[in-house]
Amino acid sequence: MRKVIVFVVVFESDFFLHWDIMIKQTAAPVIETPLGEKIYELLGHETGADAPKHSIARVKIVPGGMSLRHYHPVVEESYWITAGNGTLEVGEETMEVAAGDMIQIPIGSPHKISNTGSEVLEMTVCCAPAWTPDCSVFLEGPDA
Repeated sequence: MRKVIVFVVVFESDFFLHWDIMIKQTAAPVIETPLGEKIYELLGHETGADAPKHSIARVKIVPGGMSLRHYHPVVEESYWITAGNGTLEVGEETMEVAAGDMIQIPIGSPHKISNTGSEVLEMTVCCAPAWTPDCSVFLEGPDA
């Protein structure tokens, strides 16, 4: 005999009616880098959200584009690749990434992502605690 366990979750009737902030990608602050990245800050300090424990962004990288190698001394990042493919360097490891892949980047780990495909590489990025413009240490480029 198979046992089936059912969980019932009950919310107060107005649970889903309290939205403090909602950002559509078309209205999100955009950071464009010279190497072909567009970063749409959907939830975080740049949007005015009161979410100090995490931030979420959509990132689009054109074919041949990339991020600069960098790390975050106090921020853990997760990448969810939603379109395209490329290579991701984390620490000394290089891996191929494609739509559907989820990658966790530990605090302090140097990393860089490159679009090696023929279409735009798109990903959703979550940072904890929330990303701020001063939390990245660049290991290449003009600010290195």
